Amino acid sequence: MTEIELVDAAVRSMQREGVGITPGRVEVAVNAARGCADLLQGRSVAGLFLTPRSPDGRGGQVHKAIRTGPPVLATFAVPTAYFQLSDARRTEYQAQVAGLKAQLANPGLDPVVKGRLQQDLSKVQHLLDMDRSPTPDHRSFEELRQQR
Repeated sequence: MTEIELVDAAVRSMQREGVGITPGRVEVAVNAARGCADLLQGRSVAGLFLTPRSPDGRGGQVHKAIRTGPPVLATFAVPTAYFQLSDARRTEYQAQVAGLKAQLANPGLDPVVKGRLQQDLSKVQHLLDMDRSPTPDHRSFEELRQQR
């Protein structure tokens, strides 16, 4: 049988069995019909690369990187807090929050000034909340202000 006839027979067989047809499955079926063993023998192609071509026409060869053994598991860095205040900065912000709350407690405060102080308090409080948060909060300050 020719290569095309083997591929045709493999596809028809997979259709009859209701198996999904993929190039890899067709290749395995054709190799089994030919009596060939696994051509890669436990290896797998990790990548195909072209060498750069020089102006005189040299280069441009295809290099195949073949991996043997089990695939290498991806390793990742240890997660760290994306936003962390220093102790001095945190203390400064906490003192600022206390000062703003004391100013807001003044009963004869102008409404415009009171609004500005509340905004400043919200901004500083947001920074302190982000410092305590183990995961990033991607919401903008305006979204958080509307939520309160």
